[in-house]
Amino acid sequence: MAFLGILVPLFVVGLIVTAVVVIMRARAGEGRGITFSDILQAYLSIAMFISIFLVAVGGALLIKPALGGIIGTDFSYNNEPQRRYSGESSLTETWVDPSDDAIRNDVAAGVTLVFVGVALFALHGVAAAVLRRRQAQGERLISRAYNLLGLAMASIGFLGGGGSAVHDVLKRYLLDTGGPHSWEWETPHPGGSLAVAIVFLPLAVWFGWRVWQEFALEAPAESGPDADT
Repeated sequence: MAFLGILVPLFVVGLIVTAVVVIMRARAGEGRGITFSDILQAYLSIAMFISIFLVAVGGALLIKPALGGIIGTDFSYNNEPQRRYSGESSLTETWVDPSDDAIRNDVAAGVTLVFVGVALFALHGVAAAVLRRRQAQGERLISRAYNLLGLAMASIGFLGGGGSAVHDVLKRYLLDTGGPHSWEWETPHPGGSLAVAIVFLPLAVWFGWRVWQEFALEAPAESGPDADT
């Protein structure tokens, strides 16, 4: 199932980040050490992190058929008619468009992932806002890890989707010369890869802006009057 295939690796990554934060807080020796509030805040950040990428993947699944509707179904799906047989005593031959089922599956999965992601973010976002008012000691460290990991994953998603889309577009429109062996090529459908790039680009920009904010807030403190003493 697509949902489990996305959730499991994100959850594993979140656990790794949590372990790193705990180790860094323990080595820092900041008085009271690890508290329940720190663990709770790390959990809420992981849940919100997972929800953002669930919405992103769901959005890509919804953009994919939209691109097919704008540019052409073949841009996103294989729409070559396929032979199907029905009946028990006498088989009836029919030809169907495989893109119909593929579009319905993508729309259903996309709506499901967006719904689950939004609900997950809303529930944990409210809890995180309440906890943030208490100014937990490890909030800044967790926020930095959250933003850096988000920037890394969003950038990888954009570069992977964008690179695959460029490859498929070139192969589809420029490199297919119609020669004697062109029939052996499998016609690429760049709609899915392009949808991933479209979704992950603004996400990478957003996380990059948050990382830059963290850097900008820290720079004045490092260059203050005590920096030369």
